This record gives sequence, C-alpha cells and structure tokens, in this order.
Amino acid sequence: MSQKKSTSKTLTPESLYQLQFASDPQMSKDGSLVAFVVTSIQDEGLHAEKPKKVYRSSIGFSKNGLDAEQFTSGLYRDASPRFSPDGSSLAFLSNRANPEKLEKMQLYLLELSGGEAEQLTLLKSGVSSPKFSPDGNKIAFVSRGDWEDKRSEDGEARAFEEVPYKNDGMPSPGFAIDEPNQLWVYNLETNEQKAVTSITTRIEGFDWASNSSLVFVAPKNMAQRARWSSEMFQVQLEGKKPSTVQLSKWDAVMSSPVVSPDGKTVAVLASPTMHNQAGDPHLHVTKLEVGAKLERIDQKLGAYAGGAVGGDAHYGAYPMEPVWLNNTNLLCGYTFGGSGGIASVSLKGKTEIVHLEPDTNINSFAAANGNIAFIREAHDELGEVYLETQEEIKQLTNISDNALTQSISSGLEHIKFERDGFVVEGWLLKPVGFSSHKKYPVVLSVHGGPASAYGHGYFHEFQLLAGQGYAVLYGNIRGSVGYTERQTAGTNGSYGLGDYDDLMALFDTALERFSYLDASRAAVIGGSYGGFMTNWVISHTDRFKAAITDRCISNFVSFYGTSDIGYRFTPKELRGVVPEDFEHLWEVSPLKHVKNVKTPCLIIHSEADHRCPIEQGEQWFNALKRLNVPTRFVRFPDESHELSRSGRPDRRVRRLNEMLEWFKKHL
Repeated sequence: MSQKKSTSKTLTPESLYQLQFASDPQMSKDGSLVAFVVTSIQDEGLHAEKPKKVYRSSIGFSKNGLDAEQFTSGLYRDASPRFSPDGSSLAFLSNRANPEKLEKMQLYLLELSGGEAEQLTLLKSGVSSPKFSPDGNKIAFVSRGDWEDKRSEDGEARAFEEVPYKNDGMPSPGFAIDEPNQLWVYNLETNEQKAVTSITTRIEGFDWASNSSLVFVAPKNMAQRARWSSEMFQVQLEGKKPSTVQLSKWDAVMSSPVVSPDGKTVAVLASPTMHNQAGDPHLHVTKLEVGAKLERIDQKLGAYAGGAVGGDAHYGAYPMEPVWLNNTNLLCGYTFGGSGGIASVSLKGKTEIVHLEPDTNINSFAAANGNIAFIREAHDELGEVYLETQEEIKQLTNISDNALTQSISSGLEHIKFERDGFVVEGWLLKPVGFSSHKKYPVVLSVHGGPASAYGHGYFHEFQLLAGQGYAVLYGNIRGSVGYTERQTAGTNGSYGLGDYDDLMALFDTALERFSYLDASRAAVIGGSYGGFMTNWVISHTDRFKAAITDRCISNFVSFYGTSDIGYRFTPKELRGVVPEDFEHLWEVSPLKHVKNVKTPCLIIHSEADHRCPIEQGEQWFNALKRLNVPTRFVRFPDESHELSRSGRPDRRVRRLNEMLEWFKKHL
C-alpha cells in the first residue's frame, strides 16, 4: 500500500495550515509528569484587515502516562515548559502580555494545583532558556534585560569592528546584536531578578551546578567566537556580587553543559578540532574544577551526538543533549544514518543503544526516574509524543490523526551501497495511488549542510509532491552526518567532485532498480548546500528537465565576503580564502560553469538570508537570463535562510505553489 489514509482528498500547499508540530518534551523529576509544546498555524487576529497566518503554541501535559491534554489555551506563543524539582509548578515562556503585537517572551510560573499563571518578568528584550535551581527557589534564564535596538527604526548608521557582524535568523535586519545576552536569576522567595554575568560575547548553554552556582558555555572573547569556539565557565552567586571563573582551555566547539546530580562532573557535546568545518559532536565529560580536561566517553558508538535528521515539520526546540541517570551514567541522543536514537553511556565508556526504531526518527527526548519521554516521527507520521516506562511504550498524542486528513504516501523504498569507502543511502517516496504499471516523473532532492542528513523526518514538501504524482528520491552522500567522521569530512576541499558522483550514482541506482521511474521526466531540487549542488548538477549535465534551486550558492568567491559564516566556512569547508585562493574558489563555483546550463531553473531566495545571501540567487538569475535559459526568480521579503522550515506560513505556501507550477510547466 502506498496510500496511508482512505480519503480522496489530495494534499495541497495549503494543507500546511492544518499541520501541528510537537516539540520540547520535558519531565518532572519523579518521571510521572510530561510536558511538551504543540505549535499550530492560526489567523493573526480578529482585528486585522487581512489576517496573516501565524504560529501559536500551547503546552501539552500528561500525568502517569494518561493521554495528553492541552494545558494552556493556544491563543499565544507558550513555550519552554520546565517543572520545578518537586513537580508542584511549571515555569514557561509566553508572549501573552500582548500577543497581538507579538511581544517578547516573558517568564511565567503556574502552580499545577490550579490557578492562573503568574508573570515573573517584564524585560524589554525578552527571556529564553529557563531552568530551576536544584532547591526550586530560583529560576535562571538568558536575557539582554531592558536593552532595545532601535537603530533601524530611527534610521541610524551601524559600525562594526569584529566578525561576525551579522547572523542569519536574527531579528531584522539581521545584524549581530551589540549587547551580549547574560545569565539572569529570578529569586522566587524575594521576587527579585538580576543579571549574574557580564560577558562580552554570548551565552551558548548553561546549567545549575548547585543552589548557589551555575556553569555556562560561551566564547571567552570575539576572536574565539569568530573561530566558532567556546570555553566553560562557572559563576558563583554568593557574596556581594557574582564572580565568574574560566574552567576549561578547550578552544573548540562545545555546547549543552549538564551537571551530574552530585555536582562534580559536567557533560557536554563537543568537537575537539575544527580542522574540518563539520567535525562531529561527541559526548565529553569534565570535572567541575579549574583546568580540568574534557574526555570523550562515547568512542564505542562512533556516531554523531545530537539530532541531525531534517524535516519541514519541526518548529520549536528539540533537545537531544545529555541527561544524567545517576552520577556515572547518561542518556544522549544520536544520529544513526537516517534515524535519531537514544543511547546510554557510562563514564567508563560503556555504551548501549536503548532506543532506535527502524524507519522512524526520534528528534528529541527527556528522561527521569527510569522513564523516557520522546518525540518520534516518520516519513508518513508527524512527530508524536511517547512515554517509555519499564512496562510499556505509550503514545500520548494523536497529532497525525487530527492533522493529516488528506491522502499521503506510505510507500517508501530503501537504497544503500558504498562508493569510495563512503555510504550512499537513499529513500524513494512513491506517489500516492501508486501503480507498478505506470511511469512516474522523479524529483531528486539534495539536503543542505552538507553536514546534515535526510532520513525518516516528516516532509510536507515531499508528501505534497507525492500527492501530485511525483516520486521523490532523497538521500545521504559523502558530507552527510550519521555515518562516520570521515564521511562527514568527505567533501572538505572537494565540492562538486565525489559528492556529485555519489548523487548521480544514487539517481542511477534508483532508475535501474525501480522501472516505474521515468528518466525522461526528472527534476533536481535542493536548498543551501543542496542549492549549490542543484546549480552544479545542471551546469554539468542536461539529464534533468527542470530544477529548483533554493537559498543557493552560485559563487564561492563572493560568498566568502557576504555570508554571515563565509569567513569561517569557506577556508574550513572549501580550503580557500580570498584573494589567495581565488582560482580554486572560482573553479568550484557553479557560476563559472553556467554556460553549460540548459535546464529550466526556478530560483527561490529570501531577502533577509544572511547564510546564503540573496546576491547568490541574483548572480545565478542574471547569468541564466543572459544565456536565455528559462528561469524564474522568486524573492521573499523579510525571510531568513529558514523560510521553508519556519518562515511565515503564507510565504511557505506560496513557495510550494511556485514549485508545483514550475514542475507542471516543465515536467
């Protein structure tokens, strides 16, 4: 069977509005309570002349494994639920103070015995990442306090002396914020709040070390931040004023610090070197003392620590960081090929995969007192919240049943082989209503990164194409994560060579194995690195009858100086800088080879994309027009690199409609 639901309704771009996205599972300390976030798409407001679609979220709640219930109204953006240590209250973030104006998120506290949520903060810059102290008397969070940036509003000039000076995804206009975020502590006994750090960079993760101290990760200065490196610090709250001391000398990637129950050890996700752009993160531990070294403890797994499987039905936080079971054992999320799973790791290096299901993806989890709450998805199932106890695994939500009311494809074929010592793994999503007696056009999709992965994440985009009669082929090649560190680094300094050959081998294998694919009606699509590869493919072969390049790269020479990460990404990933390596960077730029393009190409780009700036799409468009290649350039205002995954819903729908019209015209 290739059709999951017995309905004649066909999936449309507008079906996106029906979807709901579960995220951020959390558990009480005794493991009996589960909270999570469900995001839905709603009209902006009753008072708008032309209401736009916006994201709103509610907190879901389950007690003792009972079916989950909606705990907050869903009229606002409620997020980041965190249980107090005794399980009597729930801290969370919300914009409910003034939702019509999309005000900044503030900290709220809700007694689970009943009553209204109490607003604790009113900081102009908003609040993020709340965490209770071990005794439950304080809540730490991250904020810039009452700092506001009104320079764009006031038409003021901006001046910079450091890189990075802009960041994709930051509030418009996307420039780096001068005021660093800081750790703050709200005292529930005195109702007082204050900043407890004064760093010059940014907080990138923290945890309580005791009732009177916090551990946090941050670059120690802007030079280290420019290297994408961090250190670990500890701030003591006792005394006349907080005092901070640097604990580590790591000078590399580090994130997600979690302190052991006895307060003696810190677990982090870290990558020891940055000789390649995408060094896989691994689970490390260190003693909570000055000068202690980090030690990797998950060597036996050989996997990517964290969640990397992509999907366009993710909205919110998806924690896969370490969770201490006791003082000597942890759980951590990992990416294994196209699936996310959970493994246990001991301080002595003993490892065991405790949850990994075929053909599914665990994208987030929490654990407490022997129980695990996790969100699981599949190619034909939106993320659902599950609770695993020693007795059973129980599904707590029924999001897919409520949101997926049209026919979607369950037919999935698997391909896996090796080339040059690298794994090539792919999946073919069959069209809805599949018949082996028909021929179907095929769309080859290339993921971004390249240090990411396709797999068993839910893609509305893929299901939409399947519903319109297209087979969708997607997969992982060298440069993808979830296999080995060598595979992750497989594209370093060699874009457009082995990765292109891997991709074409995947395509050829699918054509050979599945006779119902029509090679004369094939298209190639991709975003970011996938956009680069789409441009590269059509400038090196005319096998494809249509192409869609999304948030693409066409010219690595200009990318080096215009991307928010170009100054770092280009030398590490492509082994080149400007001007010394101009010829090398130009050689691996699709723009150099554009004279070979004959394939009609739709270009989709966001005007506020600082990761792959819109000038990349502009150059590609102008070059194709000069060559009289059929092309169309669709620009989205105000959107970042994340348009297809978390952009304004109506713009996401417009993007999908543009794709369907392009294929209808050229396939």
